[in-house]
Amino acid sequence: MKMKNPFVILDVDRSVTQKDIILAVSRAMREKKYSAAEIAVAQKTLLDPVSRACASFLYHIDFGDKKKKICGSIMDDYELLTKADEDALNNNSLEYLDLFDS
Repeated sequence: MKMKNPFVILDVDRSVTQKDIILAVSRAMREKKYSAAEIAVAQKTLLDPVSRACASFLYHIDFGDKKKKICGSIMDDYELLTKADEDALNNNSLEYLDLFDS
């Protein structure tokens, strides 16, 4: 099962307390928007401090279009560097061959 945002499943914010999580679980079970398994995973995730920190990081940092822009920029730079490295390598190999001509 693919993990979904536990904050959305339980309809809570990042500052939710343990008591609020329990109340949110019962509310989510009544609403039946999500399966019992999804609700249980969301509850377990938010009650465990380490899992909760990971979920908070994964689901609350909004990269928006920046992620695509950053990845595109990195790939453009990589392609430029790769082309420059390839050209330098080709030039060096030709210079290397020139050594044997003398």
